[in-house]
Amino acid sequence: MPAHFRRIGKIGLAARKLLRFSGAFVDLFFPRNCVVTGEALGGNNSELVSATAVAKLHFINCHKTCRLCGGISVDGDNEICPHCLEHGKDFRFGCSRSAVVFDKFSRPIVHALKYHYAKKIARDIALLSQHSRGFYEHMANAILIPVPLHTSRLRKRGYNQSLFLAREFAKFAPGAVVDEKLLTRERSTLTQTQLDIGRRRENVRGAFRVSHRENVNPKARYVLIDDVFTTGATLSECARALRQAGAISIDAATFARAEAGATAMASTQNFSHDDNG
Repeated sequence: MPAHFRRIGKIGLAARKLLRFSGAFVDLFFPRNCVVTGEALGGNNSELVSATAVAKLHFINCHKTCRLCGGISVDGDNEICPHCLEHGKDFRFGCSRSAVVFDKFSRPIVHALKYHYAKKIARDIALLSQHSRGFYEHMANAILIPVPLHTSRLRKRGYNQSLFLAREFAKFAPGAVVDEKLLTRERSTLTQTQLDIGRRRENVRGAFRVSHRENVNPKARYVLIDDVFTTGATLSECARALRQAGAISIDAATFARAEAGATAMASTQNFSHDDNG
């Protein structure tokens, strides 16, 4: 091996040792705690979610869900759930899949993603979502489109959590790429928290637009990315904008799936579902 390659190898090894040491130093004086259980993480590979918390999450087998919304089907494989029997005809996307059930264990992870540690939590979410059978298969070879925030909310929050998710999901979904500029949010909308499904749809109607129609590929498959699927209203309106611009194959994927008919439940959370539907 040439000498300069050996030197580069030694430098790389030294850098990795330094990073491990610095990480241990930070954990010693600024210990990381799991956002779900509160336990110290120490040398845990995850940034902010412990193995104990992961074991408590209810992962969804995407091959055994409602074929439209991705909610867990109670009537057998590949069936349509009661929510979609009533509302699925209004979806503008083909189908959606989620990695976990939205419950008391996944809720703190979504809360941290929205308001505290977006990049670190997004990495953890992408890692743990591997436990959901078929989740990344659903996004394979697709163009991932994060649900956009309005500029006013983006300035207030400082980031779009759906964009962080899309970037991390793309690392695990074979052939997937992210297009973060294709879809924009043209107007600010009311928080969806206190709204029923009909008012949610009306609230987001016309809120999204494709910035450059010439960039839409009718032969491509697009997958909208968001943090939580509640009623599907926001995802459906995003899909409507893409279809109007010429997209044909449009699906969706979210980290968590609220139980069917969970609009009432969403209003009781200690944070608002202002961006999802």
